Amino acid sequence: MDSGNIIVNWHHWIHDQGSWLLVSQMNNDLYALLSDLAELESQIAHDMTQRELLRARISELVESAGGKVVLPGIARAEIRAPVVIESYDRGALDELCQSLIETNHAPIADEIRGCIKKSARSGGLSITFERKAKG
Repeated sequence: MDSGNIIVNWHHWIHDQGSWLLVSQMNNDLYALLSDLAELESQIAHDMTQRELLRARISELVESAGGKVVLPGIARAEIRAPVVIESYDRGALDELCQSLIETNHAPIADEIRGCIKKSARSGGLSITFERKAKG
């Protein structure tokens, strides 16, 4: 007798797109979980679309009110300007370039300065909801 593994021979049939399929209990559980997940993912996609529509409308209203609105007890909303972020330690590279220039290696310093990377962060609506006091 094999005491290590127990194999369960429990099967059932399901009808899927015009065909009958034999499915084990594990596949049945997996089918149920994947179905639940697909339904949840669909709801999340719908909710994200609704969220973007709400944010677009709120953004329009905040922008028309001068870019900043405070609703006491609810939230603060403001339109933030786009931001450019550098992805390196600018001070350290500037010091390196200056050192290269002082030691007659200006072309190398120029090449380093030519490799500066910048990335843009788009501006947009920022909403901060107020936390309700516990108690």
